[in-house]
Amino acid sequence: MYGKNHPKTFLSVYRQNIAPRISELDIFLKTEEEPYDISDTARLLNITNGEINTIMSVHNIEEINRSTFPVIMKNCPDEFCRMFKRMLECGIPGKYFPEQISYIYNIDIEKVSDAFKKLNISFIPANRLEELFENIIL
Repeated sequence: MYGKNHPKTFLSVYRQNIAPRISELDIFLKTEEEPYDISDTARLLNITNGEINTIMSVHNIEEINRSTFPVIMKNCPDEFCRMFKRMLECGIPGKYFPEQISYIYNIDIEKVSDAFKKLNISFIPANRLEELFENIIL
């Protein structure tokens, strides 16, 4: 699918692996009744019920709701959840610098820096991330 004329970009990874999970989480949090079911939450976060129970125990969480869900997600071993944790550590800024993109999305800093140079920018607003991702060649 990706030849010399069409190199694989991070945008394709984002659209295939990250965006659908963001959408699924958004729908879940907006439509499910609280408290959220442990099995449904585990499935959504790609972990076992036992892992959810351990996280809940360690963090003294009695039920899963809108306020405890991010705590569980932040402590989940799934790569998507680790990305969420890294994003929280960066403070969910309105604009991103190469180092933040590299850290949050676990992309080689040189590839991210090359994309910033190609776009002739030193930071990028959150609403233009897909444009940046399209220029990160994997």
